[in-house]
Amino acid sequence: MLNHLSLRATGFRSPAEDFTQQNRPFGISLDETLITHPAATFFFTLESPLMDLQVGDTLVVDRAIPITPHCLALLYDETTTQWQLQSGKSVIAQTNNTQKILWGVVTYAIRPLSDR
Repeated sequence: MLNHLSLRATGFRSPAEDFTQQNRPFGISLDETLITHPAATFFFTLESPLMDLQVGDTLVVDRAIPITPHCLALLYDETTTQWQLQSGKSVIAQTNNTQKILWGVVTYAIRPLSDR
């Protein structure tokens, strides 16, 4: 015979209940919106302007996404020990270059709208 145990919450409610999935203010979760592969997602802060990106932009980089011709790829150059951003088309053309390591694909750029 199985014993059935029923539990009932008692005492004060948790302040964290306001931030549960159902009670989230505005219904937005940046984690769910920006991160597809949590274990393979990294954030970088841009220190020099590049393409349409500005100094201080935060780049969301996913290492689990395959490179495509229309993506923005983050590479690490072993000879200069520098990070580089390149379009997917030029990265695919450089596959024979062993000094450059494809590190991940930039999925989002987050930019502050005012000075901090």
